[in-house]
Amino acid sequence: MIYDSLSLLLMWVAAGTLSSILFFSKRNILKSISVAILFGSIYYTFILTKEWIGRPRYEMPETFVLKGYDVTTIENTRYITVWLNDGVDDLLARAPYDEKSENNLKKAMEKVKKGEPQKGEYKQKNKELRDNSSKSPMIFYDFPIQKVFPKSGS
Repeated sequence: MIYDSLSLLLMWVAAGTLSSILFFSKRNILKSISVAILFGSIYYTFILTKEWIGRPRYEMPETFVLKGYDVTTIENTRYITVWLNDGVDDLLARAPYDEKSENNLKKAMEKVKKGEPQKGEYKQKNKELRDNSSKSPMIFYDFPIQKVFPKSGS
């Protein structure tokens, strides 16, 4: 399959034209074929756009590079949706809302807007974190670390 907008456009033009011709015929079998063509086109479109857009993730990676965030409410539950790079792809990941994490995200985003990339860590599964509720599960560091710890000989 070719994953580009031109192939999607051409597929819909062909499917629409063929389905229109078949739909206005007098034979019921041809009308049924036109419906099958349209459903096949819809399925192909979903498969194609999944490749373009990706799929959502509902678990946070342990380490990531912060790109942005938003606090959302879904069915009376607050979440932090983070736009991040996990080292492979840019993606959106969702974490339960935590006021300390939001404060850390605000500080990190101020640095990101100034051009200082921020490396994040999510430590929700850490036993020490569960025992000490004063710590935030999301912490951020200045990135790249080479500026903080220069290589020897430079």
